[in-house]
Amino acid sequence: ESGEGMEGHKIIRGFYERRRQKVAAFLSKISQMDHQAIIDLLYESVEHRWRKHRDHQSAARDVALQKDMSDLRTLSMIAAGIGGKGLASIFRCLVYDYRHYSGGLPDCLLARAR
Repeated sequence: ESGEGMEGHKIIRGFYERRRQKVAAFLSKISQMDHQAIIDLLYESVEHRWRKHRDHQSAARDVALQKDMSDLRTLSMIAAGIGGKGLASIFRCLVYDYRHYSGGLPDCLLARAR
């Protein structure tokens, strides 16, 4: 592997290492959540992002926020279905090495809300 690739891994590992205690506490909290607590956390996170904007026009320009708001019901259903332990495992992989573990999920996940 080239030096550049190795440097990338050092940066990724460094991101995780610098936040290890906070990450571990958050993942522990998520792993113990029931379905409703997961849904509440997701809703509160999106709502917090909405309130950080000065006004509705500012929030309307935040494309990622708008997408999350429009998909909140589906995201909640998926997160609750995966469960706290499953989410904690997924997040642990993503925070440790996002580049390596981030491929595939959007293409492999089908959900149907009724």
